[in-house]
Amino acid sequence: MGNDLELVKKILDGEEKAWHEFVETHTPYIRNIIAGYAGDRELAADLFTSLLEKLVTEKLSGFKGKSTLKTWLFIVTGNHCRDHFRSENGIRHVKKAAAGLCRLDRRFFELFYLDGLQFGEVIESLRLEMGKEITFLDLFEADRRVGAHMAGQKLGRLLDKLLACRRSPGRAAVIRGSAFHDPDLLESPKASPDSLSGSRDLQKVMELLREAVSLLSQRDRLLLKMRFEHGESARRIGELLGFRDVKQVYRKLDCLYGELASRLEANGMPVETCRYVVRDMDALFSLEEMWHDNRDLN
Repeated sequence: MGNDLELVKKILDGEEKAWHEFVETHTPYIRNIIAGYAGDRELAADLFTSLLEKLVTEKLSGFKGKSTLKTWLFIVTGNHCRDHFRSENGIRHVKKAAAGLCRLDRRFFELFYLDGLQFGEVIESLRLEMGKEITFLDLFEADRRVGAHMAGQKLGRLLDKLLACRRSPGRAAVIRGSAFHDPDLLESPKASPDSLSGSRDLQKVMELLREAVSLLSQRDRLLLKMRFEHGESARRIGELLGFRDVKQVYRKLDCLYGELASRLEANGMPVETCRYVVRDMDALFSLEEMWHDNRDLN
């Protein structure tokens, strides 16, 4: 790392020979990283050129030798690519690649990957837009088709590495635009009492939801806990709980959502409130309070 620091210092001091040495040594490595983000050769070349400009004008001054230069370049190059695809030009490029998808798949892609909505929110939005029932299995199939399409466009790694819009269901998720977004909103006297806007409403919802969950079988409660508290993938859940495939896991999740919504309504929760709860079910499940009465599942 001492040699790395010395090389960077020479570059920052304006030594042209040191810059040429840096470019010659690290170009193949940098191009390889960029290729993982951009399959299009022209775009990859543009990203490489713009990265070199940023390195020599500002970024290299941030290298302090706390890691190897290659490790540092891996992070800086990845961030540079992600920044591009999150920019206006980058989003246009991604949307253009998604233009060949059917309406359902394209809207799923935009809502889930670009807007960062969770599955529950995507289902609610698509049901309203398309006027028909949308299930978790429908979204799973859409995600599979989107992945195949993007792979064909040489953009497959964008889904996981560039857009970074999925929120982990294992942490206390905050749903954009929902009553759980801002603590001030929970106490707002102007908020509608029918939209779960009050902290007492939220507490009541959690109590009713915990009660509904407690009536499920231990296997079903474990499935929900694995999915929403620990953030396990559908594939991993299937392996551990003996499902035939991931489709079966999504079918089961969809059934459990419907069953819980029915129990909430049967326990006196207004239909309108049930709609909000079902929409934000994944956020509610991620809250630690959800599992206080289910410690036998730990």
